[in-house]
Amino acid sequence: MEKGKKLRTSMIAFLLTASLTLTGKSGIVHAEESQTKQEEAALNEMILVAENESLELYFDEVETDIAVKEKSSGQVWFSNPVDIENDTVSSGVYQKLLKSHIVLTYINESTQSSTMNNYTASIEEGQFEVEKLEDGIKITYMIGEGSALILLPDAIEK
Repeated sequence: MEKGKKLRTSMIAFLLTASLTLTGKSGIVHAEESQTKQEEAALNEMILVAENESLELYFDEVETDIAVKEKSSGQVWFSNPVDIENDTVSSGVYQKLLKSHIVLTYINESTQSSTMNNYTASIEEGQFEVEKLEDGIKITYMIGEGSALILLPDAIEK
């Protein structure tokens, strides 16, 4: 195998493993396994935003989660764990990380490392926009505080 292909394969395997480690499960619900009531409820609360001959794309307008359902097998993949509020293993900040789609770590001017996630910095604040596309949706998150340029005169005279 070429060195580049091997590295890409290793990186994909690492990312998949990291994803499974963070969520504690694959997010895939197999048709032969019974969906939990929470997973069925979550899918029922989502709206169908796109489909083709083999897949359906669902969207949660409040949490911005997505789910993909394979029509032939009934398998469903959720972008985030379902019913995380009732998870007895994770709590507080970890539940918010599990609800996040993006975790951003950066270094500021003082070389201090900080981490933000789009759940607390965007979704909870309602700082996102959803655009319907022909074959899906586009979600734009504003993470953190935006700074607005306000142009006011120094003084207001009569």
